[in-house]
Amino acid sequence: MKKLLLVLFFTTLCSPSFSQELKKPEEIADIGLFGGYSANQHIASFSKIEGTPFCCPKFESGTGSGFTLGTLIDIHLWNILLFGIRADYTIHDGILKDTEKIFLSDTKSGQSVSGEMTHTIDSKISTFGGQLIFGINLFADLKLFLGGRAGYIITKTFTTKSEITKPSNFPLRYDTLISGDIPNTAFALFSLLGGLSYDIPLNPKKTMSLTPYLNIQFGLNNISTNLTWKTNSFIAGLALKYHIIEGDFF
Repeated sequence: MKKLLLVLFFTTLCSPSFSQELKKPEEIADIGLFGGYSANQHIASFSKIEGTPFCCPKFESGTGSGFTLGTLIDIHLWNILLFGIRADYTIHDGILKDTEKIFLSDTKSGQSVSGEMTHTIDSKISTFGGQLIFGINLFADLKLFLGGRAGYIITKTFTTKSEITKPSNFPLRYDTLISGDIPNTAFALFSLLGGLSYDIPLNPKKTMSLTPYLNIQFGLNNISTNLTWKTNSFIAGLALKYHIIEGDFF
């Protein structure tokens, strides 16, 4: 997927639609606010969190949801190119789950029955970070952007649970809860990002716009330095932007 984004970027840059001459843009910069819903994907490969007796065969994946809120500044370099800076607060929550096959002894009948024990890790992770992006005007007000993000980890807690989920009528239900901070967390989470946005003018002069956007972020480093555990985010949101036109202030 990362390679696909790079191919798309350079293919777009070299396509006939961009053979037009670069010229000074009428817009100097954009400033604004943005927010969106985040669908989170956790990719892992570990059996337990260090310092806890809780373990399972292997946690491999999980999902979660959150949101992002932030501010933006886009500087228009040429008529089709821009450089953007963003500051944002983002939630990367996710639940990892694994099911283990077990055999249980029925205290009433004395017989052994097959069952399942489900292990979960409910993680609460948030970051405050910055983004640097480059954007290309594909056509009209549709833009493709690529860049990177670094986010300082603010929240880093987890809660584990282990319980018998099959058979559902088993007389004994084990429910082990352990919670705390994720140990050995990285100082920051780094990611590559890419997406699309479209400016919808809100006034005749086109100085204000409402901008729907789609954003994909691919995690580059692990949440904990001792675990294989990364998070990706798929974000859909809206930005409210003010477009600074040449001559507005000078």
